[in-house]
Amino acid sequence: MSPLHSFFANSLFVRNSASSGSAFFGDDADFINSTVDSNSGLALLNSAPSRSPRHVTFRNSIVSNNLHGGCGPTGLFDDESTNHNLQFPGNDCGATVRVADPHLDTMYIPLPMSPPMGNGDMDICMMQPVNGRDIYGLGRPSGKGCTIGAAEGDIQFLINRRSKKVDDANLLKKLQQLLPTGGN
Repeated sequence: MSPLHSFFANSLFVRNSASSGSAFFGDDADFINSTVDSNSGLALLNSAPSRSPRHVTFRNSIVSNNLHGGCGPTGLFDDESTNHNLQFPGNDCGATVRVADPHLDTMYIPLPMSPPMGNGDMDICMMQPVNGRDIYGLGRPSGKGCTIGAAEGDIQFLINRRSKKVDDANLLKKLQQLLPTGGN
């Protein structure tokens, strides 16, 4: 039986809890434009050491602020888009993955001018399986370059879209109050 290869694109692995492997327990997987943040326990546990190692790879991804580390054991994670991945606060996901605080908001969108903003690999953002979209369905890039992680970062668009839905609902309510009721 051949092993299965997994792809996680535009994915959030956040606020999970387990002593190890709180976000992912396995091997032979690609994390593409994904964000692994605020998990309790070691976030990504590569289960390969019991047999021939199959690595976990990162492309345009963030592994940050996980209570007991981001990746383990060391040496089984690959940085496939050098300078386009981030880890924080340590470097347990690999020596070539840049260490920097991504400064994510409560929706895991990088704040303006933070390290992920505009620093993703544009080719990866535009090809399958990302296809120029983020986890919220917004287009990539929102600026000159695409953003590292699951969310592109156009928070103002999300706020405006949410406000418009509220305004549309209020308008509908007002129109229903003005229209005569049936029966006469």
